[in-house]
Amino acid sequence: MRQEELSGLPTVWIDDETQTVKSHGKGGHAGLIYYYREYKWEYGQLMLMCSENQDYDEELDAYIRITRTLQNGVWIEQTETVWIEDL
Repeated sequence: MRQEELSGLPTVWIDDETQTVKSHGKGGHAGLIYYYREYKWEYGQLMLMCSENQDYDEELDAYIRITRTLQNGVWIEQTETVWIEDL
């Protein structure tokens, strides 16, 4: 049986240990380098639990990584700057 929610996600895999569905993709538009998403099945639907985007900021000459995690119904956001010289 085809799962419509999963068919729209690029590069999907199931993590049996954490019981999550994971997906990632490459960017290519306006500096986006990659994105990552983690989902759980809740009440028969896919629920986003975590997302991560990494963009390139030309002015800073650095990568900006933004991670959002759902904890107790509240989205927690963290921003990290990854400097080119640290790679």
